[in-house]
Amino acid sequence: KENSLKEIKSLLKDSTNEKIKETLPAGSPLEVIELDKYLQIGWNDKVQTEASGAQNIIIAYSFARSVLEEADIEFPLIVDHPVANVDQNNRRTLGSKLGLMMHQFIGFLIDTERPGFLEGVQESGDVRYISLFSNIEGNKPFIDEIERLPSKEFTKSENGYISYNKDFFVSNVMGDH
Repeated sequence: KENSLKEIKSLLKDSTNEKIKETLPAGSPLEVIELDKYLQIGWNDKVQTEASGAQNIIIAYSFARSVLEEADIEFPLIVDHPVANVDQNNRRTLGSKLGLMMHQFIGFLIDTERPGFLEGVQESGDVRYISLFSNIEGNKPFIDEIERLPSKEFTKSENGYISYNKDFFVSNVMGDH
């Protein structure tokens, strides 16, 4: 049992590091140096206590991908606020790599997370944009805007709206509503 656990941890560590190298710029000094209760990051066996926001995301996605691939499971990686702590330039890089990292990625974004990230995601391949929100008074500006679209470009249910219109998605700004 203990030997199997050690072997699995070693396999996942190595696989995660391969995926990190695929994603980060060449020569980036970051790797998983130990996998126990936590992923211990560092470089050349020297422990690093923190990574940048983008590095943390890449490590997490690389580890999740390693676990899923080892289990031979293909399902989408779904992340709420996938780039909240990442600067705009790194968002673009991360967005462009997601198509290579996962067979399918679903990210729940707010308008302030889109700059940089959407441009990167568009570079990576097939992208679909979905806007959805509740049919409540506080969303009246969105409701007014979506109802100006051709009826075939959105669906209204008893409690909400959904649209696959890219322009509507990109132009949506939360502001005070």
